[in-house]
Amino acid sequence: MSLLDRIPFLRRSGSDVKNTNRQSRAHSRPRSGRVASPRAILTAEGTGRLESTWGITPQEIDSFIYSHWNKLVARSRVMARTSDHARKFVQLCRDNIAGPNGFTLQPQITGADGKPDKVASDAIVDSFAKWSKKKNCTVTGRMSRRALERLAATELATTGEFILRKRCGPGAGPWGFSLQVIDPIRLDPCHVEQLTDDRFIKHGIEFNADGRPLNYHFLKEPPGAWLWGATRTSFERVVVPASEIIHLYVAEYTNQKRGLPPMMTALARMRVLQNYEDAALVAADVGARKSGFFKDLDPEEESDPVESEDLPMDAEAGVFENIGNREFIKFDPQYPSGEFAPFTTAALRAISSGLCVSYNNLASDLTGVNFSSIRQGALDEREMWKGIQEDVIEGVCDDTFEAWLEYSLLAKKIVARGKPLNPARLDDYLSCTFAGRRWGWIDPASEMTAAEKALALKLRSRSSIIRDYGADAWATWNEIAADNADMEALGLETEVIVAGATNVPTTEEKDKADDKEGKGKDADAKGGNEDKDATGKKPVPPPPPPPKKADAETTPSEATPPEAEQETAAKDALAVQLGVGGTTALVEILKDPNLTSAQKKDTLVILFGLSEADAEKLAG
Repeated sequence: MSLLDRIPFLRRSGSDVKNTNRQSRAHSRPRSGRVASPRAILTAEGTGRLESTWGITPQEIDSFIYSHWNKLVARSRVMARTSDHARKFVQLCRDNIAGPNGFTLQPQITGADGKPDKVASDAIVDSFAKWSKKKNCTVTGRMSRRALERLAATELATTGEFILRKRCGPGAGPWGFSLQVIDPIRLDPCHVEQLTDDRFIKHGIEFNADGRPLNYHFLKEPPGAWLWGATRTSFERVVVPASEIIHLYVAEYTNQKRGLPPMMTALARMRVLQNYEDAALVAADVGARKSGFFKDLDPEEESDPVESEDLPMDAEAGVFENIGNREFIKFDPQYPSGEFAPFTTAALRAISSGLCVSYNNLASDLTGVNFSSIRQGALDEREMWKGIQEDVIEGVCDDTFEAWLEYSLLAKKIVARGKPLNPARLDDYLSCTFAGRRWGWIDPASEMTAAEKALALKLRSRSSIIRDYGADAWATWNEIAADNADMEALGLETEVIVAGATNVPTTEEKDKADDKEGKGKDADAKGGNEDKDATGKKPVPPPPPPPKKADAETTPSEATPPEAEQETAAKDALAVQLGVGGTTALVEILKDPNLTSAQKKDTLVILFGLSEADAEKLAG
């Protein structure tokens, strides 16, 4: 045996030695379980290259406003002036927040006996309507209260806030009380200062230690400063007490002191879409005008040197660009093509989500919309509009009305029955509310049926139903009373209503009638056509014979005329033939004693789409 064979570890192969070493190292230290990296657990807190621009430190809303307010407001206003979709969003805000007529004052004033004080209510409503005219409402005398509230909705959509100053005295217009509109950009968001007594200034607003506004530090805007482009940072500031300021904005964060534009999350995507649409329009225009070029094939011909600057290209329909005299090169751009519509649709859906409005309204696109989808979308969007309406009511309408009422009572501007109202009852007279616009329903018959049931079950009041339509209960009843008085003076019946209005079938009844009609048609199709005449219509079955009774059992008062039974049977057969037989609405209409034959005929024509001849046969 050689010396090498006597040494044990030398007799092993190299691979055996390596395997042994691996096993020994494996047993020498414990193997820990596999631990997932933080990125695998929660990718949102990663700090890699892709997340380098993503914030990692919580930022207070004051710091965000200080850094970004000016840029966001400037770009929101630019998009509102240049973008079609941004303009549509602004118009949606104007139409759904303020509506065409603004907010309606609804008094709920009661007297000492607890009964409604109609005299004081009418006097306040009439005086407030007079003040709401444009000659009294604003210091400029050029804007009514309705226009002012629509402007507030516009500023909320573009700037995110709306500022008014209450003015009293001889310089405040004919009424002595008016409002002054102040542009929010005059309130510098970068004006930050620490004062004595724990007072501080943030974003141009002075607060006490508890955060209650004390003064507003506006930049003084000299007349005509915009003509020579003067920068507003060099202007002096004007301090206005907070008690004179109405500052409207929607607070979405804790300790938020200024409003933010609602378009801020959609601005970048709106600009990209705007540039994309502009480029596509230019490409389509050039492609429609330009067909090709002429290329010079003679290399020895001298040509003018081309400068490095961009050369303009004339694109006119039916004109070919001559750049030589030999070869024609075809120019046929294929853009925009089929991807334009899907891309714009997807982009507008994302933009509409950022603006909290429905895509169909923002894009004016009702393609593929059905009753259920548009109903659900309308419900969600209307709740959003109602919430913003309440913000405007609390932020503008209530403050304005309280200040106006206090001044008007002291100035004896509100007169009832020849006497001014007592200023000591200010708290009683403040029992008034404002109502925003409301929307009509897609299925008004179902809505009215639900209101009738809720009223019958004492779940709702007539006043609440009237308020749902954006009207005032007292005003509605006064109008009805005035109409009745005028009709009585002319000798007309005051109870004249649209006959058969309560018999209009609801959507559910219409669906059941359609299902029955469809089942009847399917049964006829399966049964064959052997019982149909040459015209393809099923013949009317003969009326059943009248039942026979014994002479002893039948009295003249109990006997049914055979002609009446035959007429009823013929009507039933005709109703089945027309596809409306057995419906609840048809039975109620035909049996209603308050309807004349002409009214029954008109109702059948409107509800079931029957011809006048068929409807007259059923109603006769």
